[in-house]
Amino acid sequence: MRGNRLSLTLLMVLFAFPSQIVHSQQPFRFGKVQIAPAQLKPGQSISLTGDWLYKPGYLVKAGEQPHLAMDLSGYVTVPVPQLLNRTQWWLDDSEDFKEFEEVRLKKLGFDTERAEDGWYQLAVNIPALPKNRRVFIEFDGVAMKSKAFCNSQLLGDHAGMFSRFGYDLTPHLRAGRNIISVFVSMEKIPASTLSLGQAVTVNLTASKILTLSKGMFGPLSPDANNRSYDLHGIWQPVKLVVRDAAMIDDVWFIPSLEGARVQVEARSLSGAQSAVLRARWTDTETGKVFATTEPVNVQLGEDNETRDLTLRGVQPKLWTPADPNLYRLDVTLTSASGKQLDHWTRKVGFRTFEARGNKFYLNGKPYWLRGANQLPYGKNSWDTALPRRLIQLMHDGNLRVTRTHATPWNEAWLGAADEIGLGVSVEGIRPWALAGKIGATPPGMFAHWLMENEDVIKRGRNHPSILLWTVGNEMLLRDGKNLEKWKQLSEVVKQTRRLDPHRPVVADSTYQREADFYNETLKPNNIDDGDVDDIHRYRGWYSDSPFVIDTVADIKDLTPNRPLIGQEMSTGYPDLDTGLPVLRYTRDLLTPQAWVGQDAYPGSDPAVFLEYNRAVTKRWAEQLRFQRSDRTAGFMLFSAECWFAHSYDARLVAPYPVYEAVRDAWSPVGLALETGRRRFYASEEVETAAFITNDDEQFRDLRGLTLRAAFVDERTGKEVAATDAIKIESLPYYATLRQPLRLRVPEMKEARLNLSLVLRLTDSTGEVSRTLDRVEVFAKPVQLAAPLANSRAATLSLGEELRQFINEARVFQNVSDEMPANAEASLAVLLIGGGDALKGLGRGGRVRELLERGATAILFSPGKGVVDLFPNDVLSVKNVAGEYADYAPSAGTKLTEGLRAMDIRWWGRKDDWRVFVASSAHRLKSKGTARELIRFIPAHGYIPAERVPEQYLTVLFEIPVGLGRVWVCDLDMEESVAVDPAARSLMLNLLRAAADSSSTKNLPVVPSHQESMAVRRKSITK
Repeated sequence: MRGNRLSLTLLMVLFAFPSQIVHSQQPFRFGKVQIAPAQLKPGQSISLTGDWLYKPGYLVKAGEQPHLAMDLSGYVTVPVPQLLNRTQWWLDDSEDFKEFEEVRLKKLGFDTERAEDGWYQLAVNIPALPKNRRVFIEFDGVAMKSKAFCNSQLLGDHAGMFSRFGYDLTPHLRAGRNIISVFVSMEKIPASTLSLGQAVTVNLTASKILTLSKGMFGPLSPDANNRSYDLHGIWQPVKLVVRDAAMIDDVWFIPSLEGARVQVEARSLSGAQSAVLRARWTDTETGKVFATTEPVNVQLGEDNETRDLTLRGVQPKLWTPADPNLYRLDVTLTSASGKQLDHWTRKVGFRTFEARGNKFYLNGKPYWLRGANQLPYGKNSWDTALPRRLIQLMHDGNLRVTRTHATPWNEAWLGAADEIGLGVSVEGIRPWALAGKIGATPPGMFAHWLMENEDVIKRGRNHPSILLWTVGNEMLLRDGKNLEKWKQLSEVVKQTRRLDPHRPVVADSTYQREADFYNETLKPNNIDDGDVDDIHRYRGWYSDSPFVIDTVADIKDLTPNRPLIGQEMSTGYPDLDTGLPVLRYTRDLLTPQAWVGQDAYPGSDPAVFLEYNRAVTKRWAEQLRFQRSDRTAGFMLFSAECWFAHSYDARLVAPYPVYEAVRDAWSPVGLALETGRRRFYASEEVETAAFITNDDEQFRDLRGLTLRAAFVDERTGKEVAATDAIKIESLPYYATLRQPLRLRVPEMKEARLNLSLVLRLTDSTGEVSRTLDRVEVFAKPVQLAAPLANSRAATLSLGEELRQFINEARVFQNVSDEMPANAEASLAVLLIGGGDALKGLGRGGRVRELLERGATAILFSPGKGVVDLFPNDVLSVKNVAGEYADYAPSAGTKLTEGLRAMDIRWWGRKDDWRVFVASSAHRLKSKGTARELIRFIPAHGYIPAERVPEQYLTVLFEIPVGLGRVWVCDLDMEESVAVDPAARSLMLNLLRAAADSSSTKNLPVVPSHQESMAVRRKSITK
């Protein structure tokens, strides 16, 4: 009994671990740090975060050798870690961030525009070291090239910003004052005119691709110079690590659901010796020891020895993004007599994540990824408060996974993801590395890529938050079947697997396996194309939105037994200052104008674009989810950086409306409305459905559910109408149910009212889930009191719905299929549906004759016919699924009376789940007589400047003919006029304005693109 007690006492002493890594040491100042004797215990880590001294290279005199100087006068203090030049990062149009950076750089105290390199100095006062004690300096990252010295002695050099490195200071240290000198330099990228073209937002030049990796750092503009991509500075933490006669080189925690294997690499620092390894896990929440391993004896020499510490038969609290249970893992290396030689500690989580078939499994359960990426890591990576703030917001917003996007996170960001709960796809360091047609990566650069990739994997693989390794972003852009490049990419994939075979690998974020290419080319050449297919889509930004596109279109041609995900699913980018679209897209590409028209421009109300971004992002997230079946494994919306104002500043960051929309859409139990309609008539009954998807965070089947839909007044928060409760007996985990739903729209007195349509799911314990969609309810249509005096309309080849509407609207005193007499031409409106009726517009035709005498003709969707009839005015016609049109060219006229700017958007349609306003659009000739009345810009991707004019189309325009006029209307009135209240309102305006020959006499002058952009220039120069 006594022996057992003695053993237990000895075990407790061994695991007391008096030497712990310091996590909260106060930063030092003025380039001086004092080390106390108590800090020199083996296993201790001493942070060197604080003010170092720095002299930029342009102030170093010829022949001066800063590493030899003990006099440090003439230096300025700069914070470590931090980059020493202007940080440019994806979506860099934020004026507030530019000011944020200007303030930061001004504090550095030297000309950062001029500096390309320089010298750091740090005075370290240290006591005499005990026998066998060693002190190492370890850098987590320095950009881009460095040389380090201790008391004038060269320690070594390093190139690359994403890999850790360190040196043994011990041979050069002396008791008292010591000087650590570090020379840092930009890579100094040479000038290059060889361009690979533009990939999404980054200018791809050979000089960027064929240089040291800088991840996503760099400007948005395609004409940026190489200096804008070059970086320098100690940008990641630095620390001193104290060890005794041996050291732990690496620890790899490999968890299972009932234990773990801990692989430890250790070596001697003082000849051959015997040592002992132990591991202990402590619950970080309770502080109680959870488990320990049996000691493992090891014989150490100069080379690393690898041993496994094994834990079996335990029941840990498992880590998930929803419940991020953590344990502190402590590994000690002691001498045979029990003296501590080194100590390693990290927070770890017990969890498994794997690909099986076409699904992911988290802790053995199917797990569909619900997330968003990227966060603004590169804008402020050294602020440890920022990841805590942003990741907590993401967690609270039901976002469970993210992608780092071409720049691996540091320990502060990954640690926050571990602790708060956010799964991470770590994307590698060379985006677009193999893009274009310039050949494979040169051997030396490729070897460097492998070196840095190895360190990225090794320093990340103990983090439970990391679920996926993604080698790179759009790696083979424009050269996707180049076998030489595939061999290089495959080598990186295989290296990643060797270093961590326990996580799925994405070879290329945007690669989807093609069966023929894989079987005929990749497989025979032993090419590893990863475990996962990964698509990029930009619905509602570069292409039609999910209000008109069924997501099934994006998830066809699936690879059997291979998960399909999307790590870049974007709906557009609010800027970080105001919420208006990011300026570059408005200025150079007209991208947001396709969705909100003139309200995209500087000086507009950001609420318009923010509401659009909210609605389309929510719709897409919901659709991706409820249509997944067993076909997809999860999606990440892009880009979370844009979902917050001032997302780079932990003090000021604030969510935009899209955040709350996605919080609903990605709720663990998802609710989604099937119909895309967002406008209804009072008292209308709508047959639709609700989709319910069970991704319960505890992997439970759900039973005894009740679904209810209610209309809520946005002004008062009170419920004004609701459906009957619908009982749902059960919903298995990971399943989706389509539940038919009849909406009863409330009665109302107002002509138009904003309401929230809330779906709410409950069980016996309370609310399980809810979702909210913003809708508008319009009063029931009423007939006009009296037709317009002396008005007459002739209807020719109209569809049934339009013909009925015109009769019931009572705008005209007389409606018939007969042509009016010549004498009545000036009072007549000719409503023409196309077909043979268009022939009358030709010269000598009856319609043409009436137009010459003053009639107005409205041509509904005439297609190419109007191009042939008016070749001097109309250039072309294009088939579209037009979701939005801008009435700015006719604002303030009878055409737009009573309409709101976003009314010509997402019209409900008869017998069609889609909601849109036009199926065709025309382009006018710049020197013709035609005038646009309602403007249309189709969804489009990146375009060169010369193609900008092509984007200006129209869905309602006027051509003068003699004393009369022709209005060409491409708006789908036939499909929408009886369904959508806004379509009905516009149609009434169209008829009334047509009956008034002067209604378009004075059209507003719409500012040109350049004039609209000038608002921003004026605001900046105030």
